[in-house]
Amino acid sequence: MTKEQERGLVFLLCVGLLVGGGVLLWPVPQGGPTMWARPIAVADVVVVVPVFVEPKKIDVNAASAAELTELPGIGPVLAARILAYRAEHGPFRTLDGLTAVKGIGPSTVEGLREFAVAESGG
Repeated sequence: MTKEQERGLVFLLCVGLLVGGGVLLWPVPQGGPTMWARPIAVADVVVVVPVFVEPKKIDVNAASAAELTELPGIGPVLAARILAYRAEHGPFRTLDGLTAVKGIGPSTVEGLREFAVAESGG
């Protein structure tokens, strides 16, 4: 870094501290409330905290083709095969039953366990 860049950086830091500190250290005029400086009451502050909810798993026995394609490793072709298998053979008893569908192996089923269930199966 050159001396000129160093000076510029120091200048920017000083300006930032002065402006930021000026807001905090600026004296409040005496004689009553003012429109520009109001204390913030903690009771009036709303904090939005994300709630980490476990996403709902897709039931392979009730899902449509579009829902099935949301699963990792399942595209439109495999979704159509799952629906065709389900129509011909009935619902899957477990996720492992998906291995009977052409193109779905044990590794694909393992990848689905976090996202899918076979709940409405027989």
